[in-house]
Amino acid sequence: MVMPIIKMQVDGQYLETLVSGYRTLTVEGREELDLNVINAEIDTSDGGRYLRRKIKSRVLNVRFAVEDSTPEGFAVKFKALKAELYKIKESQIIFTDEPNIYFTGTFRKITAEYIGHTVAQGVIEISCADPFKYSVTETTIAAVNGTITATYNGTY
Repeated sequence: MVMPIIKMQVDGQYLETLVSGYRTLTVEGREELDLNVINAEIDTSDGGRYLRRKIKSRVLNVRFAVEDSTPEGFAVKFKALKAELYKIKESQIIFTDEPNIYFTGTFRKITAEYIGHTVAQGVIEISCADPFKYSVTETTIAAVNGTITATYNGTY
């Protein structure tokens, strides 16, 4: 099975274009649903009572590779990658294998495993306080005779 080529777009610019030698390999966390269930203890009975639940924030883990033919070139590229990542603050993030949706996220952490002096693979953590996916295109709905009818095929 051939894996699709994924590119990561941040605020309209591809990270692969901004940092030569950078490649997005995989993305984890896009389909997760993690709920915080809130219960209340009841003094006079065993267990508790369900009160409510809410969707927790999500983390996107972007596996990547950076490489160059020389150790010096690699060092420059990896430094450029960290500089670009540092700029990601509440940014719109789109992946080319799901071009019609975006996440809003903030760069949190980068970890890397070095393979020699010219290649590194690792994980970029993007924290999404807002856990939802959003459509890139907007839909306008108008009332007809005081009635609004909407067909929503969103992700929530």
